[in-house]
Amino acid sequence: MRKLILSILTDHILSASKTFYGIIARILNIGIPRFSRDGKGIRSFTLVELLIVIAILAVLAAAVVVVINPGEMLSQSKDAERVVDLKNISKAITSVQAENPSAAMGSANTVYISIPDTSSTCATNIANLPSLPTGWAYHCSTTTDYRKVDGTGWLPIDFRNSAGGGLATLPIDPVNIPTPGRQYYAYATNVDKQFEIGAAMESQKYILNAQKDGGDQLARVEMGSFLTIFPWVQAFTFDNGYFPITGANPQFGWKKISGSGTIAAIGDLMRATGYVRYDWQQNIAFDPLATYKVSCGVNQITEPTTGGKSIYCGFVGIAANGTTFVSRSGSTSSTSQYFHAANATSQVAGGGLVDYTGYTKGKGSTGTAGPCPLITSPCIVHNNVSFVRPTFWLNYSSGNGIADIDYITIVKE
Repeated sequence: MRKLILSILTDHILSASKTFYGIIARILNIGIPRFSRDGKGIRSFTLVELLIVIAILAVLAAAVVVVINPGEMLSQSKDAERVVDLKNISKAITSVQAENPSAAMGSANTVYISIPDTSSTCATNIANLPSLPTGWAYHCSTTTDYRKVDGTGWLPIDFRNSAGGGLATLPIDPVNIPTPGRQYYAYATNVDKQFEIGAAMESQKYILNAQKDGGDQLARVEMGSFLTIFPWVQAFTFDNGYFPITGANPQFGWKKISGSGTIAAIGDLMRATGYVRYDWQQNIAFDPLATYKVSCGVNQITEPTTGGKSIYCGFVGIAANGTTFVSRSGSTSSTSQYFHAANATSQVAGGGLVDYTGYTKGKGSTGTAGPCPLITSPCIVHNNVSFVRPTFWLNYSSGNGIADIDYITIVKE
């Protein structure tokens, strides 16, 4: 029985293989004999048969492109190179520190980047770099020096005498430009000589992996001895209609949590018609010792004829498991969140863009609803909050008005 089954399978496979070969050969107008037991030959395809085969091949080719996704594969290749570079840099810095604890590691409150510039303060590129908090500055090296390992390169560390992992030349990002995507390497240190090195990822795969490295940057892989040194703004702007939508945490993008309204791009703004609530779906690690400045810009375009027009802007609290909501009272409710920039605020339609800002620092047994516009009197979150995610609610509740949102930013002061 086994031999009979094997014989039948072999015949079917051979028949299928020979038929496919016959199809290809006849498409190329190559006369071949038919593979059959009577030994008779066959003629070329008819026009109908040819069109059917071409259509099938076209569908298969399209399916292969969709599955492979060449753009994503190229981005993953560059991201893989970035991760290897960061590992090598981190290892080299650790070796220098181990061999010579007094070695210079650079200045605190400075972000050193791999982009060359004629100015040490990155004056040529500064307009395209993310804003830094007060007291921080960028540092660049020249085109001549930026890859040197003697401390004059983009990294302010002398690797020449390191025996345990020196660098022959300083690695740079495969793209190494400030825009778009912030594709460059960055380094920062603090007064205790702890350090952090990072690179922005391009591919969806590596962006998701970046959320697991212990740092607080959304799409940046971070390595080093202290992964919360970088002071950058977490900016959620909608330039050119960029508004990634996703289904659930921890995907990169916004998720509609509630509301029957719609949202659409209007230039560099997102326009909400009717009530909508959107939450960002990646977690930002919350440091209770740091001060967070959350801001958003909203413009009420038309008044509602029914329902409300309240504006809420801030963030939602997330528990240590990375998925469970933590409300102001500590419950798992997705409501009663932290609207530290705008809380039940409303505008008169036609008044233009209004910027809302609030401050957050620390935890407590009961979180603050907000707003908290003074840095001297910041809001707090509940003790169970380990992560935060930006959120905005427009035309609440059940309003049919129209409102634009320009941006949301979170700055770790």
